[in-house]
Amino acid sequence: MCAPVRLSEAPQRLAQNRTLLIVLILNLLWTASLFLVPFTLPPGEAAGLDGNANLVDNYGHYTSYPPYQQAIYVLGDFQCHQMGARSMWFNGNQMPIDARMTSMYVFASFGILTAIFARPTPWLSEGVTGVLPRRLRVPLRARLGNVWTAVLLLGLAVVPVAIDGFYQLLTPYESTNLTRVLTGIPSGWAGGLFLGMMFVSLQQFEKQRQEALRSALAEVPRRVETQ
Repeated sequence: MCAPVRLSEAPQRLAQNRTLLIVLILNLLWTASLFLVPFTLPPGEAAGLDGNANLVDNYGHYTSYPPYQQAIYVLGDFQCHQMGARSMWFNGNQMPIDARMTSMYVFASFGILTAIFARPTPWLSEGVTGVLPRRLRVPLRARLGNVWTAVLLLGLAVVPVAIDGFYQLLTPYESTNLTRVLTGIPSGWAGGLFLGMMFVSLQQFEKQRQEALRSALAEVPRRVETQ
């Protein structure tokens, strides 16, 4: 069972998950930069950036930015369409990515923290489902098993994004930034949890493999003595 780790165990859990802690810190730095850079540019400097996702199509616009701000906006441009109407604005500048993606990055950190403080297990699906409350975890595992319960959890997390996104695509409806932020919360958390549990399960699997190897090697002299 993947019972939650007690608060007193927090320092130990952080120390045991150094790689994942680095991932968390990097995501926090990136997320903080998303909010910081609009305040470090003159008002109106980062505007009119509407483009295409997965394509850096505004690089010429960023060449006048200082190196740090340029790097953040280029990375944002590569990931996001940067539509001004779908982005949050600060200091007269739009953020490097839209409201939904910003929300997803913010709450991905909470998902990573959830993984850090979850009970470690070498099985990814068991780790993901282990964060559910017991009253949900036990019957779902009994009915669906770990793998399909994990698939269900992750699937439900992206449903709000899918509904809002496809409704915009197929109808004249235009979502609000508040809706984009709210729909980004579950998918961001689930994405961070999944990524975090990948690290945790790999680490736990390697730990158990080494323990089994040491145990097997320790048995060799005993077997020789009994022969």
